[in-house]
Formats: sequence, C-alpha cells, structure tokens
Amino acid sequence: MKFSILLTSICSFTLLVSSCATVNEILGRDTVKSTPKEQKQQTTKDKPAKSKSNKRGKTSAQTTATHEARPSVGEIAGRFSEADSLALIQRLSGEWYFDSVDNITVSGDEDRPSLSFEPGTCRFYANNGCNFFNGTYAISGLTSISFDNVIETSNLCGDLPWANSIASMWYNIKGMELTLKGSEQYLELRDTRNRSVARLKRHSSAMINGLWSVVQIDGRAISADNPTLAIDLIERRVHGNTGCNLVNGTIFQDPDVDMSIQFQNLAVTRMTCPSIATETALLIGLEQVEKAVIDNPDRITLTDASNNPIVVLERAPL
Repeated sequence: MKFSILLTSICSFTLLVSSCATVNEILGRDTVKSTPKEQKQQTTKDKPAKSKSNKRGKTSAQTTATHEARPSVGEIAGRFSEADSLALIQRLSGEWYFDSVDNITVSGDEDRPSLSFEPGTCRFYANNGCNFFNGTYAISGLTSISFDNVIETSNLCGDLPWANSIASMWYNIKGMELTLKGSEQYLELRDTRNRSVARLKRHSSAMINGLWSVVQIDGRAISADNPTLAIDLIERRVHGNTGCNLVNGTIFQDPDVDMSIQFQNLAVTRMTCPSIATETALLIGLEQVEKAVIDNPDRITLTDASNNPIVVLERAPL
C-alpha cells in the first residue's frame, strides 16, 4: 500500500511538472533538444487587439527523444516530493506582468508585456508589448530556472524602451526568487551572477477563483434563482448564468491596480424569462466592476473604481 501511494504521488508530479524540472531527466522522458539562437523560427501570427489570453503566438518546435537509465522509485522520492511539485505549480503557473527589466520600469495597460507558464507542458509564452515569444523552461529545486528553444516574432517595436531587453534576456536567466508583499506576488529572474534581469508581478487573488452565487446587486438582495459565476483567473474567463440566460466573457486584471478585476466581452443567450430584470442589473453591474474586496474566504464584494459596492458574491456549494 505504501508503495502504491508513493508511486501515485510521483506519477502526479511527473504529469504536472516533470518536463520542466530535473525529475524529467531522472525519469528519462523525452526532452526538447536546444536549438541555436540564430536558428529561431519566425511566426506571422497577428497581435490580438485586446485579449490578454491570446498573447502567445504558439508555434511548433522539433523534438529529439533521449533515453537514460531509470532509477528506482525510492531514489526519485528522495529528491522530489509531492509538496515540491504543488509549490512549483501554484507559485509559477499562470500569467505574470513585467514590472521592470534591466532597471527600466515597464508600464502599459492593454499592451503590458507579460510572461505565462504552463507547468503541464513546460512551455512559456511571453510578449514585450510588440513581439511574442514561446519556448521551454526548466526548473531545478525552487530557486533555479532556465529558458530554452525560444522562438519569436519579428515585428518592429518602435520606441518601447524595454522591448530589446526582454527580447534578449531569455538565455541569460538562471535563477529566480518568489516573494509576497501585501496582495502582490513578485517573481525576480536572475542571471548566473545573481543579478536581477527582470522583475514581474501579479495580484495574489487566487481566492477569487471558483464558483460563486450572486446574492446582492446594487444593494438589493437576490433571494430566488440566484445567478452564478464561475471565475477562472488563470484562463481569464468567466462563465455562469444570470438566473435566466447563460453568460460568458473574459477577465482583465490591471497590474497597477490592487485587486483589480474587470469583466469584458460579456455574451449571453437570448431566452426570455421572469427574472430578466435581475439579468439586466447583473450585466450592467459587471461592466462597472473594477476591483474585488475579499470579505472572508466565502464572500467577496465587487466594486467600481470609487470602491462603491456593485455585486456581492458568496461561494456556491459544490
């Protein structure tokens, strides 16, 4: 029984993060062979006008399989634990916004440079406000990280002062440091001399993820046919129902506004029902929302830019 539990934990770790951690080499899984910088492929993917979730420019890369002798389960367990894998997944996965690079402060709203990690595939996707980058990343322990097989688009970036620094930094990064300051998470990327290459940040708002019931709109309690919203900050999507129709849309978080959350591109089905007034109030309210206030782990208040409460949510039972 103990062996089965241990094997399950290791398999879970392998499926989620092995291709970007050194456990990948231990298990002898297929790895991506490095390609010289001068052989970077170019893509012709157009830059999206607004959607943050599309800033990836995915392209394919050739892979070469390598195989090594596999150690015993006990040897692997001695180097990695399930807690290590969960820590890496939770702390790195998702999208980060550049705060500074080479001591240059990065700014911007819709075109803010960002970096996203996909632990399941060990790929990263980034942009510098002009071009898109993608490739692989590898993690050793909790403080070492490297990037490889980087592919980029080739748009002219004009006067963006940070564009060249972001474009040229990938092969210089060897270390990382994760910190939490207030409601902000920071990711420091460092070179072989432990010098800061770039600093990224994101809101520590994972508690907002999940399924919620709408219990108040503009101070009015909703007691029957409660609308529900499923919020997914990693995918930057919202789904649910208005008490009448189905609704879905995108989520944007302004990196410079504490606990920012904005609901955009909302689309609903077109059934007519008695609770249509609640639906109308909810849709208008969501378009005004700018921030989230966590009242407690099971209740959040969505406010406008002036901190006026618009919509109150309570965590829905599973």
